[in-house]
Amino acid sequence: MRYFIFVLLLFSNNLSAQKNDYIWITGDVGEDTVFLDWGGTEINFNSNPIGIKKRILPFGMFANTSSYCDGQGNLLFYTNGYAICNRLDSIMENGDSLDINTYNLDNLYFGNDNWFGSIFLPFKDKLYLFNTDRKKDDKGIAWPSIINYNVIDIKANNNLGKVLVKNKVLFDGEVNNIKTYITACQHGNGIDWWVIGLYESNNKIIQYLIKEDTIIGPNFFELDVKFDKSKVFNLGGLFFSQDGSKLIYGSLMRNIFIQDFDRCTGAISNSKTIETNYLDNSFGGLMVSPSGRFVYASDFSNLYQYDLWSSDISASKVFIDSLDKSKQYPFEGKFMKMQLGPDGKIYMNCFNSVRVMHRINNPDEKGKACNFVQNDVFLATDNKISIPNFPNYRLGPLKGSPCDTILGVANKDLSPDNYQIKLFPNPANDQIKVDITLKEYDPTIKTEVVIVDVSGAIVQKYTMPDFAYLAQSIFQNWQVEFMGYN
Repeated sequence: MRYFIFVLLLFSNNLSAQKNDYIWITGDVGEDTVFLDWGGTEINFNSNPIGIKKRILPFGMFANTSSYCDGQGNLLFYTNGYAICNRLDSIMENGDSLDINTYNLDNLYFGNDNWFGSIFLPFKDKLYLFNTDRKKDDKGIAWPSIINYNVIDIKANNNLGKVLVKNKVLFDGEVNNIKTYITACQHGNGIDWWVIGLYESNNKIIQYLIKEDTIIGPNFFELDVKFDKSKVFNLGGLFFSQDGSKLIYGSLMRNIFIQDFDRCTGAISNSKTIETNYLDNSFGGLMVSPSGRFVYASDFSNLYQYDLWSSDISASKVFIDSLDKSKQYPFEGKFMKMQLGPDGKIYMNCFNSVRVMHRINNPDEKGKACNFVQNDVFLATDNKISIPNFPNYRLGPLKGSPCDTILGVANKDLSPDNYQIKLFPNPANDQIKVDITLKEYDPTIKTEVVIVDVSGAIVQKYTMPDFAYLAQSIFQNWQVEFMGYN
């Protein structure tokens, strides 16, 4: 049977979104003159499946990386924690010598080891880059102790950028009294940003409110959480849920901590401890699913899932998978840090310098239905434990809240100008893929794709996952020809 199909999109969503995290830059040392596996890998979410290609970088990528794209998903800048690079893979004007207390050419070449220590935050006329810096103790060992910020003129030098304000100290603490991680959440007004770090120990938070021309803070929060001080410190992750309502951090080694977060006031409250009862001392990662229901925690060899909707979160722990040591690229890919991609999947890097990433393909499904696949993403180069740090750039205003200052924008219905749709191949004999990209989403409203034939009869329905703005549906076993959409 042959169908002429129409795609009917039923949704209401925010309009101010950007594809600021559509390109990730990972890799190893900057040059590839010794080993062909060295250099950088670009992971591009503008295509489906994701695009992978090699880039020759002017510096090395390690644990501290981030990137920033324009609203159309074109790469503008990226950083390794020591310098800022433009889209031409050159260090931008005045973009060198970040992390000034440990900066040198050798470290620039190999990369910065401040885990998730950099993050780009955009405003209308400028771009901030926040990063952690280090101080040396009496023995000459450098420890994370400082939070800096830089202000970038995006349009300078024919849109290659220029750093206007460099290494401005935001917080100058004692040696080793902050952790390397920085995270951020958009204010409920849809314009400003909250910046969060971990201060002194596992139970203290440092916070700033970032406005375009003003920074307010610091504010400090001491949280009522439980952790084992006798264990080696390991932070698997520090991040917000995609809707900005929860602040989550911790690790298998030291427990996982969940807090309520008020995007309008910045208040952090109602701390909960997920006791992991973990007896080993292995490092690992932490990440939350797009809907905020499931938290994934790993050590080097095992991945677990926790259900935050459960009445007993600790008891909801489900074993997902253990490391397959038989696959080596060129070494076994020990489980490490995780990041949520714009396709709604969770990507996991590896502790070793290997050419693969692992991937959780359906992270909002319970148990093994989450579809965790080891070595699922083949990279263009070795990856030396790099994976970028991002906020949720598409969060937008908190609709209906007292601090929603962008009234009238959040409630507009989308027209074809506000989304992109691709169908291929067209015509098709047995299956057709429908790719839909939303510029923004409203967490309170579902987006449904309805396929109807020329008579108006519904052929198939597909509901896009929560917080996904890049989704693919495959329709099989018919001859189809796309005619139009509403």
